[in-house]
Amino acid sequence: MKPTALLMLTLMLSALTACSEEEETPKVTYKLNSVVPTTASPGDSITLVGKFPGDAKVMLSGQVLPSQQKAEGLLDVTLPTQMLAGEVVLQVTGTALQTVYTVLPKINKVSVQENVLHIEGVGWNDGTKTASDLTTFVQGTSQDPVVKDGELLVNLGNSSVYGPVQVRVQVNKKSSPEYYFTHEAAIATGKVLLPASSLKSPVAKQLAVSPESPSNYQQLAVYLQEMQDQQKLKTLASLQGAEVRQCFEAFFACQVHFPDHASASEALSVWQKESWIVSLHPDDVASVSVSNNPCKPTNPDPLMLGSQWHLTRMNMMEAWKKTLGKGITVAVVDSGVLSHPEFADRLLAGHDFVDGDENPTDTYGHGTHVAGLIGANLKLRGTAPEASLLPVRVLDSNGSGDILKVAQGILYAAGLDKEHPNAHPAQIINLSLGLNTFNTQMPALESAIQQAQGHGVLVVAATGNDRKFTPAFPASMPGVIAVTSVAGPTDTYQPTYANRGPGTLIAAFGGDLGTDQDHSGLNDGILSTAIDGKDPVYGLCAGTSMAAPQVSGILALGLAQGIAAKDLVPLMTRSAVDLDVYGKDLQTGYGLINPTFIPRMQPDTFVVALDAQNGVITWAAVQENGRFTLNNLPPSTALKVLAASDLNHNHILGETGEGLSAVQTLNFAAHSQTALSPFTLTLADGKTPVTLTDFEGPQ
Repeated sequence: MKPTALLMLTLMLSALTACSEEEETPKVTYKLNSVVPTTASPGDSITLVGKFPGDAKVMLSGQVLPSQQKAEGLLDVTLPTQMLAGEVVLQVTGTALQTVYTVLPKINKVSVQENVLHIEGVGWNDGTKTASDLTTFVQGTSQDPVVKDGELLVNLGNSSVYGPVQVRVQVNKKSSPEYYFTHEAAIATGKVLLPASSLKSPVAKQLAVSPESPSNYQQLAVYLQEMQDQQKLKTLASLQGAEVRQCFEAFFACQVHFPDHASASEALSVWQKESWIVSLHPDDVASVSVSNNPCKPTNPDPLMLGSQWHLTRMNMMEAWKKTLGKGITVAVVDSGVLSHPEFADRLLAGHDFVDGDENPTDTYGHGTHVAGLIGANLKLRGTAPEASLLPVRVLDSNGSGDILKVAQGILYAAGLDKEHPNAHPAQIINLSLGLNTFNTQMPALESAIQQAQGHGVLVVAATGNDRKFTPAFPASMPGVIAVTSVAGPTDTYQPTYANRGPGTLIAAFGGDLGTDQDHSGLNDGILSTAIDGKDPVYGLCAGTSMAAPQVSGILALGLAQGIAAKDLVPLMTRSAVDLDVYGKDLQTGYGLINPTFIPRMQPDTFVVALDAQNGVITWAAVQENGRFTLNNLPPSTALKVLAASDLNHNHILGETGEGLSAVQTLNFAAHSQTALSPFTLTLADGKTPVTLTDFEGPQ
């Protein structure tokens, strides 16, 4: 072979060998398996897990971020402090790897200045612009903030909620973790000097959330377009072996009872397709949240069960110097009321919606105990010992009942039930019962309460005993006076059983059967009337069911003294004894009810706190001794405080000829109680009148 040919063959073999070696070299495959943690906030460090080039970096929106591979397959990076929260794209340099990542806004600090919430944090500003989709949530209520120097400013307004306050920030539909801070109000006390000769008073003119349905219902409430559709409903029910038991013309509704839960559940789903059916829902969930006879122990001698310490702690004796509630009727919509010596002469004829007759006798015990806390007046005393009691039985011998019957019982109590005339309409309705489930398709209960309120009836309800941060229904319905429970013969505290939360208005003593705080040898329950079979006895109970009737009775005292219903509730709330943190909070609302607000100074005199724009922040009624307590004062806020009178009771203070004091300009620290200099009233010229707010019932 020629040398040239040999050289060519050698080169070819070398090339083939090189190609073979190149093909055998494995190709590197890069991966991005996950990002840890799954979400983060600006300024946080995150780790990309996978397989990356040795010099890989992380890019965010085209910007290369400082990155470090701490170990094989782990790529660490810190998110920029100044960036907008939302969905962002993370990319790995030198590869085609990328992933969508969620960046959450984060709150670092919250403070309050001049009643404005200042929120510091990250995620809503990238250094050059502010997010266009930006919302704050304070106690679950949304509000668009003002952005100033990177802070979010939220005006708390004149109805701040104090105590633990929950704040969230939402940016580009991504929400920050919940941030809690303690917001405490201030309190001011003082006295108004009213010369008796300078002012004379003319004669005054005179109760949605949609939780799940209960799991074992067998009865539905079915709302019809027209009552003539009853026959259609009966035909439809018969196909499933169900029975139309009763219809309620007041609500265009009927009760349908099924043989088992399965068929009722099927109907709840299928019947909604019928055009003549407006809505339907389970109808057997009303209860008092206790089991068996609720009052134990019981005894025919109340002295064997302790004392009514709750009356002493509320200073009821002072309130009774003015009135005992005579002439006012309170309806006990409950399990009925047994005729008891404590109130037999004031127990009116009522109605039994369980058995459908005129004999609302209690066979369970709960309603009798509630009635005694309002109107007992023999060996014991209720808070309104001369008020009349209207028994309305809507709960059976097990303490449960139907929503439609509860609703009709409310209409009856208010004198608005056309099917069952009531000769003694109540001015106050007490509902020591509740629904743990409720939805917007239950119009009867809501309608009944609204109708009663529309006729000037005060509706009082217990928040429930389920250890929840949500009051039960109907306590949580608009306008209902929601009452939670506190306990303690010596030191006031809130027992764990008491529901609380948004909508809670006021607290009263519900007791605690698990304690003996005063070492009396007896549990700290609430003593009242009770039943033993068919016999009237006395018993100890505990619960928000016991707190609500005390409030009902105290409101009856106010009505008996001639205070208008629409004026009574704001006077009650603003005179309550503040508990725990200063200010109206979600635990006990305005605090412990103070029955001594009822003996008011005449003419009506108030102390008012105004902001810089002369808007009313809060106010308090002046008592007969001239004393007052201003609660719910926003801290670190310049306020103008003055005293004024309302001779004509039109809620406009300082009109010509009325009393008006000089203004005290003050700034209060959080969680402080300040004694103010006395106010002296002189005749006003009418140039600077002040209109009181919140005189339209509970908020």
